[in-house]
Amino acid sequence: FFSFGRRPYREERLAAYIRREHARGRRVSEILQDPYIGRCGGPSVAHRVLSRPGLLDALERDVADSIRAAAP
Repeated sequence: FFSFGRRPYREERLAAYIRREHARGRRVSEILQDPYIGRCGGPSVAHRVLSRPGLLDALERDVADSIRAAAP
């Protein structure tokens, strides 16, 4: 579509996919094996996306919220 460097659109879609699947209860290691990850650029792009502080913070909040929700 438009070319503005490193394809931030693809990376944003991949980050949204990882967030969405993780919120559904899937583990990150399982999500990374999805065919969708391969179509979006493979492990190198997924690693770059996972290295973003915003995504890491979101995943950490999801885990913390799940722990709090499960507490008696």
